[in-house]
Amino acid sequence: MLPFTDFPLKIRLNPGLKGELVIVIPDEEEELISPMPPASFQELIENLKEESFSDDKLNIVKQAAKYNYFSVNQVLQIMETFDFDNDKVEAVRILYPRIIDKENAFKLQNGVTHSSSKEEINKIVSVEGTED
Repeated sequence: MLPFTDFPLKIRLNPGLKGELVIVIPDEEEELISPMPPASFQELIENLKEESFSDDKLNIVKQAAKYNYFSVNQVLQIMETFDFDNDKVEAVRILYPRIIDKENAFKLQNGVTHSSSKEEINKIVSVEGTED
């Protein structure tokens, strides 16, 4: 928060104007959304690394997605905790609705190896992206 305000502000670069900042003042009904805090996210990653089975990892991902939002970079880190592309794709399927920077979703393809998995991620992003 800025020192002269008693409400949160969101400051971002305006993509249409080079280098111009836009200050967004939320109205009473707008909720500011931010990704999972770093300490909590690191704990999530550690919990995922401790699990041996993909189903158990996916259950943890589902629980985390219920109450948190994620950045694309955080989703990529979660994908790294899985051994197989099909599990990584399933993690994307679970987490994509909770991604706050969907404009970076193209990076999710980098988290898988096989072209069929990349296509599946494209389908998830395309279908979900039309609802925004």
